[in-house]
Amino acid sequence: MKKLYLVLIVAFVVRVLWLPENIFFGYEQGRDFLKLSEITSGNLTLIGPKTDIEGLFHGAFSYYSLLPSFVIFGGNPLLVLLSLISVHIVSIFFLYKLAVSFRNKKFGLLVAVLYAISYSSVVYVRWLSNPNLVPALAIFFLYFLKQAEKKKSLLILAALFWALIFHLQVVAALILCLPAVYFVVAKKVLTKKNIVLSGLVIVGILSTYLIFNFRNDNILLTGFVDYITGEQSPVGQVRLDEFNNEIVDNLLPPHREIAFALIWLVVILNIFAAWRDFTSRYILILFFAAPTVFVLLGVTPLRHLFILIPLFTSLLVANALNYLIERKYVPVSALILVAILMGNLITIFSRLPESNRNFIYHAQSTYLADMKNLIDFAYRDSGESAFSYDYYSVPYWHKDAWEYLFSWYGKWKYKTLPSDRRTKVFYVFIEPDETQPKYQEDWYKTLTKTSMLLAEQRSGKLKVEKREDK
Repeated sequence: MKKLYLVLIVAFVVRVLWLPENIFFGYEQGRDFLKLSEITSGNLTLIGPKTDIEGLFHGAFSYYSLLPSFVIFGGNPLLVLLSLISVHIVSIFFLYKLAVSFRNKKFGLLVAVLYAISYSSVVYVRWLSNPNLVPALAIFFLYFLKQAEKKKSLLILAALFWALIFHLQVVAALILCLPAVYFVVAKKVLTKKNIVLSGLVIVGILSTYLIFNFRNDNILLTGFVDYITGEQSPVGQVRLDEFNNEIVDNLLPPHREIAFALIWLVVILNIFAAWRDFTSRYILILFFAAPTVFVLLGVTPLRHLFILIPLFTSLLVANALNYLIERKYVPVSALILVAILMGNLITIFSRLPESNRNFIYHAQSTYLADMKNLIDFAYRDSGESAFSYDYYSVPYWHKDAWEYLFSWYGKWKYKTLPSDRRTKVFYVFIEPDETQPKYQEDWYKTLTKTSMLLAEQRSGKLKVEKREDK
């Protein structure tokens, strides 16, 4: 167990390295934390935040999963994220136990090591967003599904975690259906009792959707029907470019071509292993479940919809290495393992310090430390005078992140909030618009025509300007 504890320590360290300076806090984070503030004031909710699809929402667990740490840590985003990371570290322990139940302790340790240092999994865990807990809950789901092979009543716990995943990311829950069905049928896990109880658990947890839909004139059903049948329906030719990117970032991020060659080798080894081995077949189904679901749906997925691939890839690679070891190809197995470990660690230490080439929020630059620095400047510079603020945000005109930080950090530290009314002297917080700079240039020209620059302060890629109306 000492080796496992070392793996858990390493996993925690790489997930928190440079985190205080690089925790991302954009529009969605501000929106969610403002909602959490409302919930703590007694305004409970039956539904979660909006998805990218008009009329469709995430489940209420998206908020309630954050609520305990939000209350305990006084709304501090960094500490809330650290609590989520802690859940992920616990899940790696369960991943180890899951892999041991498939084969042995060496296999369990191999899977845990690969997942612990996966660059892609590290980035997802550092993302303060509703999909954050999906990989951890998926591990708990798979663990109790496997345990149900011996104790069938534990299928109820697997159903519980599946329903919670549905609240956070519907697609992830759909991806897990295919391997789950294969497992319960092959292992004859189902009984009349656990089918009924598992169904009741799922219906109970998902009932918030039904109640919300009923209270709001079938908004969810209407949104779903419009999505499938409307003019904006995405069903069509499927591109899996992001699946390829996910594979690269889990194997050898610095070397794309080698990563593709390696994944084909790994898949072929798993196919050979699957000839007479249920575990190998199950792992192959897990790995290919995501692209299969998107092909069946006819949808080209965004990158974060492959959030489970780091988990599945770790199992796939470990199984291939185990296959080589069993056939006495230990040096080849060791070479592949070292290459993957080094490739991921080099990428982690080169990209995390400044979130360089971050594939999650590459178009935005709102990092918590920088935002707090600029808020400090505005308060200190204004002295005792009341001030108001304006902003340029990406996405456009969403001030939720700034609004929350003023209500939490500004009010806590300086005991006051900016004025709701426009003051003659005001502060403008500006986020760089690197994708459409012309739009920002036009906005800034208008700003300079109506106000005079008095001072400015920069932190990271953000800046605040002190201005006075002309």
